[in-house]
Amino acid sequence: MSSQHTVPLLLSWTLLVVAVVRAVSAFPVGDSRPMDRQPRFVHYAHMNPYSPCERRGFRKDLQLTAKTIQRTNDTLTMMKQEVFMSKNWSLRSDFEEDRGLVALFRNLSSFEQTIPNVILEAQDLDDYSDTLRQSMHDTGSELNKLLIKLSITLRAAGEFGDQDWTGEPIPLPDVGGSLYWHHVRDFAFFQHLLGTLQQLKAQLEARLAEC
Repeated sequence: MSSQHTVPLLLSWTLLVVAVVRAVSAFPVGDSRPMDRQPRFVHYAHMNPYSPCERRGFRKDLQLTAKTIQRTNDTLTMMKQEVFMSKNWSLRSDFEEDRGLVALFRNLSSFEQTIPNVILEAQDLDDYSDTLRQSMHDTGSELNKLLIKLSITLRAAGEFGDQDWTGEPIPLPDVGGSLYWHHVRDFAFFQHLLGTLQQLKAQLEARLAEC
């Protein structure tokens, strides 16, 4: 990439990262569980089939997370091949330190609410194939399924209080009429989604290990 593109690229990427980080800025760093909670969840086992240590708890959430990661990877791979003409094309990834399951849930809900806007704008881009647009849609569908299921588990675990943990849509940076920077912005969006999903996967694996 030429030096004349470096500054706009970093600016576009930075704007998107800042927008995503703001969505979870209100959460404390570290574990999202209340301080007086026990680290194990065995006491839920006979109360709710969706309790954390049951088969339909975090284990099922982990399976859905893996499916959503695969869908997101598929979308990124298509963008690399169809838009950037290189299977090795990528952006630098900078992610905030993990803030716990509830914060990750809210962060991912912001992505889920924003994907329809990404798809809507993608309809005007001739170099986005129908297959790529469908892949974006499928990614959003898998993410929606994951969030619905994860919310059930988190409520069973006592993670959710009375507060609404649904995030706000992420404001997409204005790229003007530049087709190239529109591509970069969309790629950055899905790449950041992938990183957040990978953080969720690590958190769920850690929670399962506590069971």
